Amino acid sequence: KLFPRPSFIPPDSEVALEKVVFVDGHKSEHYELVAVILQQGYYMQLSGSRKVIVTPTKSCREVCSPMHILMNEGDVLTYNPGIWRVVMMPNLQNKLSIGFLGSYSFNGLNHGEIKIDEEPTTANGGEKRE
Repeated sequence: KLFPRPSFIPPDSEVALEKVVFVDGHKSEHYELVAVILQQGYYMQLSGSRKVIVTPTKSCREVCSPMHILMNEGDVLTYNPGIWRVVMMPNLQNKLSIGFLGSYSFNGLNHGEIKIDEEPTTANGGEKRE
């Protein structure tokens, strides 16, 4: 009940039980968000505000650009940890910044149903376009 399931996550998606709470006072240090268990990470800003820098991992640097975000109370950041690094910048406000980190899986993705040898299906009725 302390950390309810986020409303943006579909009901058939798995949500990790592990949550990490961040309580940062005035002039706290910057830090990178810890690794998450499932495919997608999410950070929720519960109180105060926080500047965040989101940078691509090495594998995405040629096509992905860094982002600077101001997280206000009630904002949610979702990200793929295989593509993005999330760094929380120092809290320069004179009040606490409280947030929490969790993770979730994509709905409907069942690795047991993926067959490597099959041709991929396409959105245009199976017709391949070259």
